[in-house]
Amino acid sequence: MPGLPTSLLSIVSADEVLAHLDTPRYLVVDARTAERFAGVPHPLDPRCGHIPNAKNRFFADNIAANGLLHYPVVLRQHWQTLIDPYGPEQVVH
Repeated sequence: MPGLPTSLLSIVSADEVLAHLDTPRYLVVDARTAERFAGVPHPLDPRCGHIPNAKNRFFADNIAANGLLHYPVVLRQHWQTLIDPYGPEQVVH
């Protein structure tokens, strides 16, 4: 992805995330709707709810009213508020 340091683009295994659920090593961000994140039953999602300590940001919240992605400054503000005090390199999507 242009503009991002490659040190921020990495892959973390599910086992790695699972091993650190109760530590501040990673922040998991769930991109599903708030209802699915909260555990409201859904026919496509037989396992309702979310990973412990995860935060939710519905993927469509990244899109402005005009159908395009929000401006980078807006996205940065929203994401920094969501992930604080974690750094971008600690966020798992």
